[in-house]
Amino acid sequence: MLSPHLVRQVELRADKLASDLAERLQHDPHTPSYQRLDRHTLSRHLLAVYQNLGSWLAGRTEAEVDAYFGPIGAERFHEQIPVAEMVYAVILAKRELRGHTKQVSSLASAVEIHAEMEIDAMVGKFFDRVLHAMVRGHDAARERHAKGAERSPGPELGELKPTHMGWVP
Repeated sequence: MLSPHLVRQVELRADKLASDLAERLQHDPHTPSYQRLDRHTLSRHLLAVYQNLGSWLAGRTEAEVDAYFGPIGAERFHEQIPVAEMVYAVILAKRELRGHTKQVSSLASAVEIHAEMEIDAMVGKFFDRVLHAMVRGHDAARERHAKGAERSPGPELGELKPTHMGWVP
């Protein structure tokens, strides 16, 4: 029994949640590479999740999650975002969402407590799937990049900066 009230509260505040999280990602010491990203694009990805939370939690298959979030992971690779920062960003997104549902929940009855626990479990499962899809997308992009670099070691290698050598093969 997915609580429509809690989901609706998140969906109604999706703009603010996405904007606040994008701001936090660009200022958190654990995600310094996110400072280089366009805040509008970052907010847009977050907004797509928060605005359609009910659909993401209840109706999306693993293949749909992979299809949406895998390319975002690949995009993060091309933006030179280390995997550790990308993982931390997903953790923050999950924490922010869980924190918001706790704020708007009244917990006035056993049914509401059960609904919040159910959403919390669904949010955890969803973000675990998101994280897996993004890391797979990031890894696939890194592998494609490495194979391309092996075949033509010209300009691609010249573009790498020594500070990023720890995460680029």
